Amino acid sequence: MQFLQAVLEIHLVVAFLTALCAVVFSWTTNGRRVVNAVAALQFLLGLTLAGVMGASHVPLPPEIWLHIAIALAILAAYGMSMRIGKRAGGATLGLVLAVIGILLIATNIVIGWRMVMPASSSEGTLTVYYARLDGTTLGTWDVTVRVPAPGESDAQILHDRATYAAVQAVAGPPVDVSAVRFPSGTRVRSVDVSGTTAVVDLTREVAASNGGSFQENGEFKGLVYTLTGITPINAVQITIEGRNVETLPGGHLELDAPLRRSDW
Repeated sequence: MQFLQAVLEIHLVVAFLTALCAVVFSWTTNGRRVVNAVAALQFLLGLTLAGVMGASHVPLPPEIWLHIAIALAILAAYGMSMRIGKRAGGATLGLVLAVIGILLIATNIVIGWRMVMPASSSEGTLTVYYARLDGTTLGTWDVTVRVPAPGESDAQILHDRATYAAVQAVAGPPVDVSAVRFPSGTRVRSVDVSGTTAVVDLTREVAASNGGSFQENGEFKGLVYTLTGITPINAVQITIEGRNVETLPGGHLELDAPLRRSDW
């Protein structure tokens, strides 16, 4: 989700801004108010990020909760620092609390970096989604992707990554994981990326799906979420044996138009 990625990147920018303000302004009471205000913005960003991921049924990584908790600790450290610093003889303790706040800010920068880099990296790992047995809630696992060869075009890299992602999503998670799965024998015939839409052609076995709306929605939700996690893809068009179809035989999910995350 592009909005999610934007929030992640803004989070990291604000983390660096908080650190800059802390280094420049932490040494006076009024300056600590500035740091507290920026830290509060970072806390709100963390809540926004958690809300967006929760509404999208995307599993929340523990780093997000840790970020929110540390942001609260930063607010507490600077709030106490401002109060104590005003008291007679409290300047030293106020300064100590401000230094603790700076250390917490540095920790949040590390957390922000860890959250942003996996999503924006062009090599290393790929997150594959699958639907749990309720047909709605998503789980994930990571797979390793190859490093692009020297001179390989961006279009070829994108094609190979999208194809690999589709194959992994259709194959599903390890057998010991309870998940909604495509019908046995379903394979990816080809994947083509045109602009921001990936066209995934599946074999005819996919039409054997007969598990109702939860089954059909679960199958394709994992596939769509997996592919739209690759920049710049934001939609997935499904074809079967090279042909456009309106629905699967069960008729529970319309396939005649590209599918997006917002469809669920």
